[in-house]
Amino acid sequence: MNIELTSRQYRDLMVTLGITEGILEVLSEGLPDEKGGIYVKQTDRLLELESYLLRYAKDMDCADIAETQGRELVLSDEVFEEEVTPILEHYNEYIIYDGMASELAWRDIEREYGKEEAKKIEEAGEKSADIIFQHEEKYWDEFDAHDFTRLEIQK
Repeated sequence: MNIELTSRQYRDLMVTLGITEGILEVLSEGLPDEKGGIYVKQTDRLLELESYLLRYAKDMDCADIAETQGRELVLSDEVFEEEVTPILEHYNEYIIYDGMASELAWRDIEREYGKEEAKKIEEAGEKSADIIFQHEEKYWDEFDAHDFTRLEIQK
């Protein structure tokens, strides 16, 4: 099999591998061993693929994306910091806000409708999207306007 890529496509592929590597690394480090182990194995396979593909960096007019660490070719620190890290930071921020908005919305739905009715709303799937969105929206508005500056734990 022969796959032809432009220089831009090759660079995008390598940056995408860097993003995936960053996500897998967080999962492998953040989960208990029995769950994180699968991500360690996946990361190892991904790094092997990355190293293999980086052998073609010069041929693809992308020599700046590869550097040697030990005996392996890896995505250069410069490319990782300038192209991968900003995406991972935005992704992490979004995941935090999305998770908090969702959890807080479900807390409010349970308070408003009761646990049994909230379970029915959850099971309704697409039919309940408007209710869920309405409850999440106020949290998204809060995060957009004030980040976490007004979030306080009451004792």
